[in-house]
Amino acid sequence: MFEEITNAVVETTASCNLNCRHCGSNCVKNTKANELTAKEWLLVFDQLRGLGLKQLTLSGGETTIKDDFPQLLDGLQEKNIGFALITNGLTMTDNLAKRLKDAGARTLGVSVDGNSAIHNYIRGNNRSWLMALNAIATAKAAGLRVAAITTVSRLNYAILPELAKLLHKVGASGWQVQLVSPIGRAKDNSELAIDEKIFREICLALIKLRNIYQSCLDIRAADCFGYDCTLLRGPGWPGCTAGKQTIGIDACGNVLPCLSLMDERFILGNIRQKTLKEIWRQDNGIMRLFRDDKICQAAGICKNCQKYSWCQGGCKSMALAHFDKFGQAPFCCIRSLFN
Repeated sequence: MFEEITNAVVETTASCNLNCRHCGSNCVKNTKANELTAKEWLLVFDQLRGLGLKQLTLSGGETTIKDDFPQLLDGLQEKNIGFALITNGLTMTDNLAKRLKDAGARTLGVSVDGNSAIHNYIRGNNRSWLMALNAIATAKAAGLRVAAITTVSRLNYAILPELAKLLHKVGASGWQVQLVSPIGRAKDNSELAIDEKIFREICLALIKLRNIYQSCLDIRAADCFGYDCTLLRGPGWPGCTAGKQTIGIDACGNVLPCLSLMDERFILGNIRQKTLKEIWRQDNGIMRLFRDDKICQAAGICKNCQKYSWCQGGCKSMALAHFDKFGQAPFCCIRSLFN
């Protein structure tokens, strides 16, 4: 019995107009020669909808600089496919915000990684902070729901209260906080890395900020914080859904259990060679690794945890990045706060 695909995150292009120090995808300015066209993506979206899709997220790279992005929006609007889009904000204009709204954008996620000095340093662009804040204001004025996305690292964890105040001031509706992961360019930037002490401080700061802003800013810790902790993200965390209800597709059509697992070992197939239904419903070693909880055994710091049968070691991408195997969470809010 195969579950429906409820959540798909797609890398519409690997091309980007920034060169961020923490980029897990190691995106560059030039577009890959064999990236999917807007026409091909729209066919993929049709297949996803046929497999039960509830949430589509357009990611990158920077989706808005894709050559045929206008055609992609036209197709999404014609097919009445709602979507979320993640952007660094550099290209946002009044016209683009209106076009996104008309095309069916449900949420615009804007990356904001600190105050001007920290954000611009991480992003490698002295205009990027102001452009990100402008994108939030512009999108909000167009009637879009806007959420900020922060990759928290050693460089910015201490200013989370300052950042919460800023995001509330500029009108963000939500704020997702995710941990820097040692993949892509972040792997070579040791100044970003956090340790257990810093992680605990991050957790405590977010708990406090969620209480302060509970009526006006929806603050949520991402899956990489480990086992369900209602203090950090609210109730109902289902555990890692990679390969179970979640799917990722990279810019060249490679299908992955999760877009954060950009590793050749976990490519399930390519949508130019097989239908998405064929790829999703295959029963092989890779799929069983994500779908059969008995295969992924607890290891290391998670080995004797009573929560493991539910958590399965948390975010598989984080486990792989830190330990090159699954079965243990490098960081866990429950372990950090209550053990």
